[in-house]
Amino acid sequence: MNWQASGHDAEMIGNGSKASREDLVRGASARDGDAGAYDSTSESITKALDRDSESITKALDADSESITKALDDAVAKLQAAARVGMPAEAEQPQPPTPLEAAYVASTVALVDGICQAGNRRGALESMARLICPPQTSGHVRAGLGGKQLRWLYDSKLGWMGSDSRVFETCKSDFSAIVRGEGEQRVEEGTLASIKLPQPKGGGNCVLWIDNDRAAVSWIHSVHETVTNVFWSRPHHSLPTWMSAMAARTKSWILVIVVGLALLSVWPARYRIACEATVETSGQRFIATPFEASLKEVFVRPGDQVEAGQVLLVLDGRPLRLEQESLQAELQQAAKEEDVARSSRRIADAQQIALKQRKLQRKIDLIESRLQNLNVVSPISGLIVSGDLQRNIGMPLERGQTLMEVAAMEEMIIELQIPEHEIGFATEGMETRIKIDAIGGSSMFMPLDEIFPAAEVREDKNVFVGRMKVGNQDGALRPGMRGEATAYGPMRPWIWSWTRSWVERAMWWIGY
Repeated sequence: MNWQASGHDAEMIGNGSKASREDLVRGASARDGDAGAYDSTSESITKALDRDSESITKALDADSESITKALDDAVAKLQAAARVGMPAEAEQPQPPTPLEAAYVASTVALVDGICQAGNRRGALESMARLICPPQTSGHVRAGLGGKQLRWLYDSKLGWMGSDSRVFETCKSDFSAIVRGEGEQRVEEGTLASIKLPQPKGGGNCVLWIDNDRAAVSWIHSVHETVTNVFWSRPHHSLPTWMSAMAARTKSWILVIVVGLALLSVWPARYRIACEATVETSGQRFIATPFEASLKEVFVRPGDQVEAGQVLLVLDGRPLRLEQESLQAELQQAAKEEDVARSSRRIADAQQIALKQRKLQRKIDLIESRLQNLNVVSPISGLIVSGDLQRNIGMPLERGQTLMEVAAMEEMIIELQIPEHEIGFATEGMETRIKIDAIGGSSMFMPLDEIFPAAEVREDKNVFVGRMKVGNQDGALRPGMRGEATAYGPMRPWIWSWTRSWVERAMWWIGY
């Protein structure tokens, strides 16, 4: 607000801002020369300020320019009210008197101090400090609560704890003042109590003003304005980052709503989540070629082997003993044949010759087995199963599976497609696969085939899809598991996420 005043008035305004309110009242009375006129003027000012309290309160929620404009309008009305009942020559525009300037400046400072407080607790402290500053002779205590006193601030001592004697004294007075409905101002000697009830709610604020009648009259005259401004402060103040976030809440909500609306209709490839398992493209089982005992083992599961590499050795001692026995029988039969031919027993000689041929076949079979005591790998690959280290010396049956060797140059990845998604799965669809054990980036490849019949795996009914993948570096191992995503036809994004839930809901309600 800009005031245009004479040098004499400016000096009086400067001195009046430092003086007490009693001096301002006496100065105004001396200047007017008529105490009755001053009382009439004060009453008019009070009524005008009460009428404008609502506009000042509404302006608190606006920016600083709106607050300044509202206060300027209020001051103009105060000046007009102060001139009511004066002679016609006195109704000419006059600069504000020192009393008016100090009165308005104090009111503006009080309202501004309350507005700058972040919450009601801070507003309580600002109000007590501005009504009676510490350097004045006046004394103010401001209490805040509901039916009971909760917070108490002393203009000279600061915040008072609930265990202090001052707090206990004011607590009983607070309850009594709150129960006194309709009484906003109670004076006992030099002490006056002013109640500022919450307009809509059960909150109450009580001011105890001691040794400052001018302050009591001033606060009583602006009672409605101060009450509305004080209770417009929030109960609790938010941290700075939360306040900034709250200021942008509406914008963020709008952005989120628009984003969700766009996503709900944005077309995207329908995704089918599957479980992936690595299998070998070719595997061979190593079995016992004949009955024998296990003599030695050179490999164990997890070892890489080459084609023709010796895996284990069978014990050939029983075969050699049997071979020697058969050779002795063969020699004996040869002698018997010679004796029969020399004795011209042709029939006996022929029978002995037949016996020799049978013995020779057995000897040839044993020799063949002795040549195959070293069991070799038929292919290059990885030993998948067959840990025989503990079976050394144990007899083995013919055809018993000893080891499993898997080729590693090319692997097969099997996808377990849920049965309720099979309608969207087709051969050749793009698939993204990520194996947990090897990490790194995902593999993209087409789905080679889908088995027509469903299978039960891990208590789930699934359709199996397969694809071949190269494994020159040997990173993939049989039995590895991972996740796969098969990309189906184009569908709205929201449909992809809600289809299964909607279908279940429709099924439950009978559609």
